[in-house]
Amino acid sequence: MTLSTPSPQYISLSPQEALILERTPEPDTHSISSWSSDGPPPSSSSPTTPVPPNDEFEAAHSFIHSWWLELVALCVCLGSFSGLLYLLLAYDGKPISEWTQFPLSLNALVSILSGISRASLAFVISMCLSQAKWNWATRYIEPLVDFERFDAASRGPWGSLRLMRSFLRRPHWAALGGFTSIVLLAYEPLIQAILTLEDQPTVVSSTDYGSLYNLSNPQNTNALAEIARSSFLDTGFWSAYSNVRGLGRIEFPGPDGKKLFYQSNLVTSAIQDDMGLAAAIWSGFSPLVKTQNLWPAFTCTTGNCSWDNYASLAVCSSCLDLSERIKKSTRIITVSEVALPGTFGDDAPDVSNKAMEANMDMGGQRISITKHKIPEVELELSNYHGKPRCPAIRNGCPDTYLTAKVTTNPGHTVSFGELDTMLLAVQFLQANESWQNNQSFWEDTTVTSHECSLYFCVNEYEAVVEEGILHEKVVSSWKRRNRPSYHNKEVEQFFDYANETLDMDGAWIDHLSDLQIAVIDENYNSRSKNLSQVSFNITEESIVSVLKNLKDGFTLQDCLSGPNCTAKSGRYIYPGLGGPKPPGLMTGLGETGNITLTFENVALSLTKWMRDREFSSSSTASGNATTTIVITHVQWEFLGFPAATLAVGIIFAALSIWDTQRIKRRAWKDSALATLAHAPAGAFKANLQAAAATGKIAEIGKASEITMQYRDGLGQLELTSKEDRPRLS
Repeated sequence: MTLSTPSPQYISLSPQEALILERTPEPDTHSISSWSSDGPPPSSSSPTTPVPPNDEFEAAHSFIHSWWLELVALCVCLGSFSGLLYLLLAYDGKPISEWTQFPLSLNALVSILSGISRASLAFVISMCLSQAKWNWATRYIEPLVDFERFDAASRGPWGSLRLMRSFLRRPHWAALGGFTSIVLLAYEPLIQAILTLEDQPTVVSSTDYGSLYNLSNPQNTNALAEIARSSFLDTGFWSAYSNVRGLGRIEFPGPDGKKLFYQSNLVTSAIQDDMGLAAAIWSGFSPLVKTQNLWPAFTCTTGNCSWDNYASLAVCSSCLDLSERIKKSTRIITVSEVALPGTFGDDAPDVSNKAMEANMDMGGQRISITKHKIPEVELELSNYHGKPRCPAIRNGCPDTYLTAKVTTNPGHTVSFGELDTMLLAVQFLQANESWQNNQSFWEDTTVTSHECSLYFCVNEYEAVVEEGILHEKVVSSWKRRNRPSYHNKEVEQFFDYANETLDMDGAWIDHLSDLQIAVIDENYNSRSKNLSQVSFNITEESIVSVLKNLKDGFTLQDCLSGPNCTAKSGRYIYPGLGGPKPPGLMTGLGETGNITLTFENVALSLTKWMRDREFSSSSTASGNATTTIVITHVQWEFLGFPAATLAVGIIFAALSIWDTQRIKRRAWKDSALATLAHAPAGAFKANLQAAAATGKIAEIGKASEITMQYRDGLGQLELTSKEDRPRLS
């Protein structure tokens, strides 16, 4: 029986190309192109692959024999990826120092495993793409260029990109292979990005910390991370020297105007000084003090420690603005004639510095002055109009930059009348630095006012040490005394009269009860569970010691007689040139650029003294020492892409193997000999050769549609007309 074959498609040739074709011998295709009577020609309505006879199926290689290498590669791929996953799970969050199993680093081993996994998967994808060209040609009638594109895709990502163009024409699951081949480019880089090294604080055990501490402190092998706290302030003691003891009758007015009194048997000078206390006060008022100098004592050998919240006795500060209360007035005065030596009488000039030596150059002048005054506290700051008159701080002149009033009685303050733990309050008027720096006239200078206080308190702290630097924050504070602490029936009426002051003004009695401050508020129950101590005592001797040193610092050392002597009035000026020099602590306030900050420093300095006194006792707060270790951190989000790539690749490989087994043909894959054996014959072959000779093979590859025809177990790529293309549902 004679069968008609589809007419081959030809391309136009030039005379030279025709000459080449004439010289090409005509192949003998009779034995190959003759149709077997047992098999029908390809149909346009069904796949082109006929069911092979049983002897062909029996002759085909077995599944294992055909795919054993790819199956081994898949096992290697899965094994290396599983090993990689195990390493990541096992060492995620672990110190890098634990990696001692191999001479290779963890990063190097991860890189090796990812490389093995990628190479194995790439090999399987390559083989399956190679086999896909045979399955594609066997099942479908498509352009010859598809055969070439599958072959190119098996060699790498660029070929896979070319193959994707064929799937735009005919979508097929084989696109998974091309896609996997492309995205494998990012497989290893993303796995490399999975592992990072991070510094992580780790708590050091008490044994390890003791060993570290013993290196520099051999006497103490059981040291802990500790920070000073004050649980009970007990400093100073009454001297037994008889000259500072004795009875005194202290009178004061009662609520009905009747005179009352109490018997005092101690004076302030009877208290023994504490040098640490005096140093803390003067250090706090110094303009040179730095915050790090005011840290409480602590031990933290590792340089990184933390503590649970703890409470401690402290001294707190508070400053409130009184500038809105200032009354400003201007008037003209005539300064009396100055005659040295001498002092002004009732005719002293109405400026803050009334010393005659200070006003020596102003005698006899009629001049304007501007006064800033707060009537409620009887505090004023006034100067002559114009520029400053002090060419140097050593010269006598009337300029006054600061005036202050000091009190220990809460009732004499504007803002702290209810503060029953107050030690001292300072109200001050301060000129803007522009006048002092000769940048403005006095009448145009801004004057501000504040009221600052120091008082006993209990603070709840949150503290950490990071790289040797202490970071301590007050999270809560209590300042009310427990009633009836700091009490004695003999002086109960005096304290009512004196607005619950802590200062008995030098006339003390024995056996005042301790001042007690407790952590008592709406959160008492919850706080008492977390804090190791909730009530704190301060002895009478401690209060007398603190008040004595503070008041001594604000006392004029060489008070001359005259209107500028303010030892009893508690009012001071700075710089006070030409008259008695200001008290030491007043000088500290005058030299600082920020008085409110100075009060904060004084409070911190006194608190440090209180806490450091008990640092060697059992009242310290114990914490945890931490050290920084390098840990392995796995960024699991970067593993998603490689895992998905592996899954898609395995799915494609499984489909490719299944499809090959289903059509029951040999798995030729990338065999070049098989490609030669299945090459076209006859006129189609001659046309391809001519096109190759003239550089037009790509054109004929796109124009010629082919399919694989099998006869007696032998396959051959043959040309098929476009009209015979099967209609796919």
